[in-house]
Amino acid sequence: MLRKSVQTQPTGSAVKTRPQLRLLFSRLLLVLGGIVIALVIAELCLRLSGFTYFNPYIVDADVGYSLRPGAEGWWQKEGHTYIKINSHGFRDLEHTIEKPTGTFRIAILGDSFAEALQVPLEKTFWSEMEPKLQHCPQLAKQKGRDPQFWGFYFFDCSRTHSLAKAGLAILAGFDRAAHHDGK
Repeated sequence: MLRKSVQTQPTGSAVKTRPQLRLLFSRLLLVLGGIVIALVIAELCLRLSGFTYFNPYIVDADVGYSLRPGAEGWWQKEGHTYIKINSHGFRDLEHTIEKPTGTFRIAILGDSFAEALQVPLEKTFWSEMEPKLQHCPQLAKQKGRDPQFWGFYFFDCSRTHSLAKAGLAILAGFDRAAHHDGK
């Protein structure tokens, strides 16, 4: 008897598996591509509308959080103010660590009230005090004693933390220190 050679055909489930996997893979790529495109469009819309999130804080091993040196941006949580943080990590003008001759330095220690992110720098209480102290008769007696305020302030922070962080004040040759705890 002649034997007929029989070619084996894949069973029905094996035939269906490859196209189903291809279809599943292509649908998955379409979904992922759609998500990526949606995120890109959302990012473009946010940038074009001017939306930003400014976070000037960094984790600090000594006090928990402190201001990030060199950070700048619009503070919009309470108020609407452009904030610049100096290279020492304080919301203040840039000062040299070495005290200039003829300068009377005053350290301001405090919490978020002293930090005053809600108002422009020139409206903070220490900025308003500086020009007034230039006309102080007691300072005028000491020739060439221009007052210079440095703010050491930390939101949600105790006096102990402020003092610990203000070790720089000692190194920078401060003449006085004032603490304000918002009360």
